[in-house]
Amino acid sequence: MAAVLAVTGGCTGPGPGQPVPTDGTATTTAATSSSASNAAPRVNNPKDARNVAACDALAAQQITQLGLNPDSRREVSLPAPFSKGCAWTATDSSWGVGFGFDTTRHGLSETYLRRNNYQHFEPREIDGYPAVDAQTSFNAEDCYTFVGIADSQQLNINVDNRQADKPACERLDEIVKMIIGNLPPLK
Repeated sequence: MAAVLAVTGGCTGPGPGQPVPTDGTATTTAATSSSASNAAPRVNNPKDARNVAACDALAAQQITQLGLNPDSRREVSLPAPFSKGCAWTATDSSWGVGFGFDTTRHGLSETYLRRNNYQHFEPREIDGYPAVDAQTSFNAEDCYTFVGIADSQQLNINVDNRQADKPACERLDEIVKMIIGNLPPLK
């Protein structure tokens, strides 16, 4: 049951790796900033999550394949402008996942703009897509990641591990690949 609370807690309010709500000024700053430290890498194969509900981003077969309990599916609130999020818990309750999309601002550059808000900020790549592991309070058992799915869209995903058999970021990468594979191309 701890994994259920950890995932829900990670998705419902400010916590490790959660986006920081901004006003229009910060968004404008992101759009006009020419600082290399605030610019995320470009997305080469952009996907479009604008019409995809987070709870529909994984197919039923994928949920089962990942070892998630389909009955644990629940919508969760994320800070604006992120979409309504979705979370699941593993069938053995040893881990959980929660995620949502930001499709209205400047993609991963929004996270780069706020890099000083995170104690842990580690740029990386997942299946060819730019990503950042970012936690306001670092916990090696968990993985909180922002993934650029288009230059103007990002995925915020977290995996909370509790006595799981696989490292959190390894499991997160597997889930991100599935989500990206399910999203339509950006037109």
